[in-house]
Amino acid sequence: INPSNAFNGYHVPKIFGRLPFMRKYLNFEATSLFPPLNLALLAAYTPSDVEVQIMDSCVEPIDDSLGADLVGITCLTGNATVAYQIADRFRARGSAVVMGGNHPTVLLEEALQHCDAVAVGEADETWPELIEDFRQRRLKRLYEPTRLPAMLQHPLPRWDLLRREKYLVPYTIQTSRGCPFDCNFCSVTAINGQKFRVRPIEDVVAEIQASGARKLFFVDDIINGHPEHARELMEALIPLKIKWGSQATINIAEDREMLRLAQASGCTFLFIGLESFLSPEFRKLGGCNAAPEKMLAAIRRIRDQGIAIWGSFIVGLETDTVATIQRTVELAIEAQLDFAQFSIMTPLPGTRLRQELLAQNRIFNHDWVNYTYGNLVFEPAHMTQEQVKQAYHEAWKAFYRLCSIYQRLGGWPLSKRRLLLWTINLGISRALSYGLNNTSNHQVPRAEESVVASIGGQVLE
Repeated sequence: INPSNAFNGYHVPKIFGRLPFMRKYLNFEATSLFPPLNLALLAAYTPSDVEVQIMDSCVEPIDDSLGADLVGITCLTGNATVAYQIADRFRARGSAVVMGGNHPTVLLEEALQHCDAVAVGEADETWPELIEDFRQRRLKRLYEPTRLPAMLQHPLPRWDLLRREKYLVPYTIQTSRGCPFDCNFCSVTAINGQKFRVRPIEDVVAEIQASGARKLFFVDDIINGHPEHARELMEALIPLKIKWGSQATINIAEDREMLRLAQASGCTFLFIGLESFLSPEFRKLGGCNAAPEKMLAAIRRIRDQGIAIWGSFIVGLETDTVATIQRTVELAIEAQLDFAQFSIMTPLPGTRLRQELLAQNRIFNHDWVNYTYGNLVFEPAHMTQEQVKQAYHEAWKAFYRLCSIYQRLGGWPLSKRRLLLWTINLGISRALSYGLNNTSNHQVPRAEESVVASIGGQVLE
């Protein structure tokens, strides 16, 4: 089971459907952006004589009456409360429940209050063992890999178990795990390690060919984390004539050959965690993050390849002030980013940031429902709580104002690509106007979903 997750939501205003060509890019039947690749892969690791069903609450209601012997639930921190409720209901009906994912991995004891077992970390190797133990009635409380699994000879994900028509991007593929960086706000290294592991290129190509997908998203945390592997992958993608998107660091702009290969291999969109144009907290990453001027130049080099950019920014950093946040938004507009996402700094379990803030007694909210990047749960360093919330709102509104959209995207003549960008940006602006003006607790209920939908449109283009 994949519990509902607003950040994987997909929503397109129906008015978009009046433009016939938009249906080529925006699946109006979809209700979610990406399918749960983790569950499709675990299903493939399950013995063939075990009946498996995948339920994704992002696209369909969970059938609590299902008489399952064993229920597996994955979750992140933001949907942990929902996941626990689902687990409690199935246990009450007599099903055994096992939980996994980032949140149960770092908060094992908490998760065990709602389930019979927890599979921590990456479950590629422990899942078959867990299934066999359950069959033999010797299910353990904890399943933990002795090492980070090598990404070799993955079985093909069970795509047949997914309602692919309900996803904007029905096929996602992973080519690497881990992250060479160790940002204090990120839990990737705590879960997947700092050592970067890669799949053999031939395995990735074989999976793409088996899927038959012409448009896909690589769900790697950083597609350019291992430059040599990334270049080899992109070279191998060229004959496949596909369109793809992924996540990358801004440092990809420093590798001219990789950028050329990305464009030649069909890359149409990159999600880039820019975090801040001004904060010295991110200059440790080196390269283009050293100064705003270098970051702007790097963004231009990526855009010159015809690759759309979704820039992600954090509000509420330790060095943030109202002025630095305002200036970051101005620079994001000046950089002509196609899209931007603004998130409030959130001290997730398992991160160094949370440990530091706990030690300083600065976290005042421990309800996981509020850990969705749109709520402030700690005392900021140089701003008041109200200033952070207001800066967050103003960042979204300023970036998606009509004048800002014009400055970023330009005007006449309108190509199909530019018209698509304009249409989706206007849709985001409309959703933001409704969400920010009609929500009293400073959340944006549909805005993030609309932004995700926007980027999905770029992947499909």
